[in-house]
Amino acid sequence: MRVVDPRWGTAVCLAGLAALTASCAGDGRERVYAVTGRVVHRGKPAEGAMVILHTVEGDEKRALKPFGRAGADGTFRITTYTTNDGAAEGEYVVTLVWPTPPAATSRDMEEGPDRLNGRLADPKTSKWRVKVGKAPVELEPFTID
Repeated sequence: MRVVDPRWGTAVCLAGLAALTASCAGDGRERVYAVTGRVVHRGKPAEGAMVILHTVEGDEKRALKPFGRAGADGTFRITTYTTNDGAAEGEYVVTLVWPTPPAATSRDMEEGPDRLNGRLADPKTSKWRVKVGKAPVELEPFTID
């Protein structure tokens, strides 16, 4: 009797799931491409900062706002439909919001106010624009002064 390594079956299932996910263009979703970057504040990682992509003016067909949250090292991955899947091809204006962490005594884990007081949250005044093409992209770091 031949014994099959159970990891092989898992790998086949995951590959099949990835193929199905990649081919779901008929579900109304735009194809997305991996987008990564980093947020720094005074040379240090801005853990918890939210990066939000807004389509450039005149492109209202996209209601979704791809976003990412900076980890402990300041890096983020953009999410549109599923975690870390990326963003659709196009040009975006970037905004940042950096909420204070929830209070240690908070039971509902609600985040606090924006440490930046909204100064980088308005797409109309944002200084950052990025382009996403038909390939993964690593953005230049966003530096908060």
